[in-house]
Parts: sequence; structure tokens; C-alpha cells
Amino acid sequence: MRLFLLASVAFTVLAGAAGAAPIWTVSSAATAAYAELFADNGTVVRQVSLGGDIDPRGIAVVGNTGYVSGMIAGTTNLTSGVIRPFNVTTGAVSKDVATSPLFGALAFDGAGFWAADNGGLNKAFHTSFSGVKDATITLSKCDANCSGLEYVSRNGASYLIANRSAFGASQVYDLYTTAGVLVTPALLTAPNGTGLAYDAKADTLVVASSSGNDGDPGALLTYSFDGKLLSTTVLGGPVPDSGFGTGVRYVADVSYAANIPAVAFVPEPMSLALVASSLGVLGLVRRRTAG
Repeated sequence: MRLFLLASVAFTVLAGAAGAAPIWTVSSAATAAYAELFADNGTVVRQVSLGGDIDPRGIAVVGNTGYVSGMIAGTTNLTSGVIRPFNVTTGAVSKDVATSPLFGALAFDGAGFWAADNGGLNKAFHTSFSGVKDATITLSKCDANCSGLEYVSRNGASYLIANRSAFGASQVYDLYTTAGVLVTPALLTAPNGTGLAYDAKADTLVVASSSGNDGDPGALLTYSFDGKLLSTTVLGGPVPDSGFGTGVRYVADVSYAANIPAVAFVPEPMSLALVASSLGVLGLVRRRTAG
């Protein structure tokens, strides 16, 4: 496990944002974890530093909030982790939510998350936004550390797609029901595949591919639902220092932005007090103006 240095939260908007496809990635990094938004041509649109104290494993974007699962840097405890929310517009990071065990890839299903287990079991969990599990299933083809997991609603049925390992140059992805029943083994195979995302409009799957080799900035591989490779998009822009080598972006997971309101996290009492105070000041100003 790499030891990360604590870093302040940074937020960068880069040129070329117009017409960007709303696909987010989360990357492991040596000094700070990053969430990045990419256009459909691989141009980086936005970078959000999540701080230097988290080793990210998964991302799901819901409305205006991104949720990143990961391990607190410097620990080796696989029985617990965190979900770190951030504002996709401002880059502001919110208070962590504790998880047990360590969650890997995240997938939003309209009500909560499906999370791959990164604690050494071949499990997937359904969890609330506050990290409370309400379902556990077994992924029979997973070798105990699946690095890719996605929820798919297709033709009136719900599925999960998971890869078989966190390691290996050729990754196999299988299709399951949300009860853990294997439906289609080897739905697709992707080189150096990690997390994946489903585009319901196009009925395609986008898989993150990261070799960890020097000079590899990562790529997004688009597949039809029957496993045929349709396109490869190399990721551009400034490459965060992954700690793996020179010019390496190691993408852990990807997520399309879900176009629904994010109502998961309730503001902390201090935040509520600040909001109330602000409203009070506005009311006072209005009364004085009216007088």
C-alpha cells in the first residue's frame, strides 16, 4: 500500500469543456486522488483533487454529487473504508461516510449503491448512501477482489456486471442478476480492464483500461452489449502522478452522471447553522431595504 501525503483539495476546470460527455473517472495517485471528467474525445474537462489521504477504488455520480469509495491512505485494514462525497461543480469535498468492509467499484441503481467487496471476498453489497448494507450477494466468478462492477437496467430486467479479478492483463466480465445468479459468463473481455459504466441510451459499455506502464495515460474502451469492441479513446490532459511510473494514469472506476437530484447526504449541523444564519442575514437586509 502506498503512503499518501495529506494534500489540500484542489479544483481545476480546463479548456475544451463544451460538448463534453458526462463520464467521470477516479484515479489512484501518489500525492492526491483525483476525480476527472472527460469529453467524448478523451479531453480532460475537469479535475477534482480528493485529497492525499484516500486510496480510491470506485466512483458513482448522482446529480451534482460524486461519491468515491476508498481506503484511508496509510492503513492496511480491508474490513473498513470510506465513501467520500464531492460536489462535481465546485469540487468541494464533504465529510466521509464509513463503510464496512472496504468497498471497491460503485454502481448507482436509482435507490442506493451496489459496491464490490475489496476486503478479500467474492461479494457485492447493496448499500444506502450512508453506508448501511441491506443486501449481500456472491459473485461466483470473482476471485475475491473484483475491480469492476456496474448496475444495468435493460429490457425490463436488472443486472450486475463484474470482472473476475483486480489484476491481470486480460479481464473477463460476467453478467449476473441482482440476486447473484450468473446469466452470461464472459460477456466481454477487456485488456487491462478495471471499472466500467453502462450507457443506457446507446446500450453500450465503457471499460476503463489502465496498464500501469510508463507513458500509459489510460483509455476508455467502448463495447456493444454482446461484447464487441466498438472504439478506443485514449485519455488526455495533465496526467496525475499515479505513483506507478512516468506519465501513468491508473483509472480505478468510471461513472456516467445520473441525471437525477442528489438527496443522499444531509448537511452537518454546522452547515445547517451556517445556512440558517445566511438566510437570517438575507431576511434582515430585505427588511431594512423594504423599510
